[in-house]
Amino acid sequence: MYQIDRENTYEIFNAISDSDVVGIFLFTTDGFLYVNKFFEKFTGYSFEELKEKHMKPWDLLYYESDRRAAFEIVKKREKGEYLKVTWENLKVISKSGQPLWMNMITSTVKLHEKYVGVGIFIDVTKDHLQRERLENLERLHSVISNVNQILVKERDENELLKKVCDIFVEDGKFKMAWVGKEENGFIRPIYSSNDIYGYAKTLQFNTKDNPKFGMVLRAFHKQRVYINNSTIKNPFMFPWRDELVSMKFLSSAAIPLVKMGTSIGVINIYSEKEGIFDKEIYKLLNEIKNDLEYALNKIEFERQNYILSTALENTTDWVVVTDYDGNITYVNGGFERITGYKRSDVIGKNPKILKSGLHDERFYKAFWEKIKSGQVYNGIFINRKKNGSLIYLDKTVVPIKINDKIKYFVSIDKDITKMREYEDMIYKLSLYDPVTDLPNADLFYEEVSKRILTSQKFAVVLIGLRDFSNINSLFTFEAGDQVLKEITKRLNELFPLSHKGFVSKLKGDSFGIIIPSPSNIAKIVEDLKEKMDCTFTVKNNEISLHYNVGFAIYPEDGNKPDVLISNATLALSSAKSLGDRSVGFFNEEIKESVRKEILMKHELEIAFKNSEFVLFFQPYFDTISGKISGMEALIRWSKDGKIIPPNDFISFLERDPLIVEVEKWVIETVVKKIKEWKEKHFNVVPVSVNLSSRTFERENLDGEIIKVLNSYNVDPEFLNLEITERLFLDHMDRAMEILARLRSAGIRIALDDFGTGYSSFLYLKNLPVDILKIDISFIRNIDKDEKDFAIVDTIISLSRKMGIKTIAEGVEEMEQLKLLRFSGCDAIQGYLFSRPIDENKIVDLIKK
Repeated sequence: MYQIDRENTYEIFNAISDSDVVGIFLFTTDGFLYVNKFFEKFTGYSFEELKEKHMKPWDLLYYESDRRAAFEIVKKREKGEYLKVTWENLKVISKSGQPLWMNMITSTVKLHEKYVGVGIFIDVTKDHLQRERLENLERLHSVISNVNQILVKERDENELLKKVCDIFVEDGKFKMAWVGKEENGFIRPIYSSNDIYGYAKTLQFNTKDNPKFGMVLRAFHKQRVYINNSTIKNPFMFPWRDELVSMKFLSSAAIPLVKMGTSIGVINIYSEKEGIFDKEIYKLLNEIKNDLEYALNKIEFERQNYILSTALENTTDWVVVTDYDGNITYVNGGFERITGYKRSDVIGKNPKILKSGLHDERFYKAFWEKIKSGQVYNGIFINRKKNGSLIYLDKTVVPIKINDKIKYFVSIDKDITKMREYEDMIYKLSLYDPVTDLPNADLFYEEVSKRILTSQKFAVVLIGLRDFSNINSLFTFEAGDQVLKEITKRLNELFPLSHKGFVSKLKGDSFGIIIPSPSNIAKIVEDLKEKMDCTFTVKNNEISLHYNVGFAIYPEDGNKPDVLISNATLALSSAKSLGDRSVGFFNEEIKESVRKEILMKHELEIAFKNSEFVLFFQPYFDTISGKISGMEALIRWSKDGKIIPPNDFISFLERDPLIVEVEKWVIETVVKKIKEWKEKHFNVVPVSVNLSSRTFERENLDGEIIKVLNSYNVDPEFLNLEITERLFLDHMDRAMEILARLRSAGIRIALDDFGTGYSSFLYLKNLPVDILKIDISFIRNIDKDEKDFAIVDTIISLSRKMGIKTIAEGVEEMEQLKLLRFSGCDAIQGYLFSRPIDENKIVDLIKK
């Protein structure tokens, strides 16, 4: 280290004071001693201003930590320590408030017998901003591929964030999600999804608090995704642990919301499972974070673009000016570059020369009505270049008024074609049929492949239209397209995606369908033919379609997509050889099954017509007293003096519309028997009747049942209606309404086979049921399997607390009875006490 004397000092300062690239300044703890011209130009402060305002070098530093460090270094220098410190990418604030970056070296020198600091720096702001721009481009590409739907449809920031919360809960199946935004130094939730506990309303985070505990502040300050894989074990979750665990929020994640490089809030998501956030999920959350940053930036950019829209004449984007009638009066160079048209090609012409054909007349009508009303238009346009290729444009049209009258329209269009390549519109154009909007052959093949991976049975059905070209020839292609759309509508109604059906438009005049769990092929064929056989209206003419159908079943007819589709095609070809509207099956076994079902349908109709159905009754008994407390009415088929086992026909009957009439007969017969038994002073107990989903679809069902009771003067308390949980899943709103009316009339409702499907006490507490029948699958092993007993015991205990009676089905052993009695089950039904018996035997029982 050397000391600088006066002569050397002058020599150095004279050499660099006029430099245009290097800044230099001298300073002490009291402030600046000297700054050169580049320093003044870089910071915006003159030396006089710095002195007048008593500013210190560290006052210009952006970060508090840098300010503290700089001050400590200066104090050490003044004590005589020779310190050389290098600062890279040091962020400072100019007089205008603009952030700048520098690379700087500071050192200690002795001036006038005092130790002072000297700083030399260069401006690296441009390099720094360039690096930031490249990073933003990288994030842009990531965002486009994941949130393009929201980007296209949603332009409101808060609505965008609300929809993201709903997506986490509805599609991501997270237990709860909330979004909070920073305002006045606090982060408060502005929206929550599935917040059944009202938890989000209690939250508030001070951004100045120590972020050591809690992911929200850490995510906000660090602009990083933070995850918590165990609320119970994670020490950082301690302040909220008990409350979160009580709500079963066992893991969580915090996703920062970043706009224009600044944190504006956080999205928090919660799961009821521990360890859910593995590497792949963490990667996805980071992608979503980047997607949201791009979306928020895009919304902000669009807002700024709107403000500056009238000043875009020299932009590289497309700028077109038209008169009130739409005639082009000006185009800029960006228009020529984007479209390929020269200015001389379009001046005086209408912009319709750019039409792609993908927008209908209603679209253009609404567009012109809006801008001619004086409103600014903003939306997505699809046009064509001179070479015929499509371009996607983010269009803003501003009406220009002269003397309070609209004279011109200025259209500023940003080419977003590359971005749209990552969005669903391009995806849809490449994988969906343009006429029917159905998935095409590629997606059909992909879906078949996916279904095979699940190893679950499904059917591949091909429908081939015959002579469909005649419709196009006779009624135009537009009419043919309308018929295809109507076919699509009918098939989607029959095999909805919500029931895991899949309808696609294949090449030529054919459709492909995937049907899950095809246990009733005959019914599928019947429904399909009913839809296809109905006439179609084409230009006021009623026409019938000619078609054939081919079936192939996985896995019997193939365990690879190519093989399965090929076999369905062979079945379709076979059907064509049999004649119009014929159905072909690749598997002869299925063909025989269909034939059997059709025959059974016919036999059941004859049986009902000839009154061959009879009622048997299976009683259930009080668990404590052993006395009969009710009975269940069961359908049996008496044919040629023999009782046909229920397993041979019940499943067919339940799939047939005839079940509605049969159950109507059962209800009236049961009510009639109750009346007879009452008149004979028998010990009458409630009788349960099973209701199918088809019966429940009848209009005024509750009114009809009450009418039957009134006609025989039977108290409603003697009639129980047994339903299954599937009825609620298919008809929840209607079921709740109808069953509530039945209960108010005095009829009790029993939920049958509880626990075998989607049953849950979460919705059971709100269902209008009086009795819970515990399925035999749980009862069978309660004396052998502790888990089965624990489940049954829990069901009984919770039901009792809810005021719901319980009946155990399939009780066959004394040990089962003892355990059920111990658990407090109200009644039992099973072979231990009685099998289903005919009317004579049940009468003997209730006589006692």
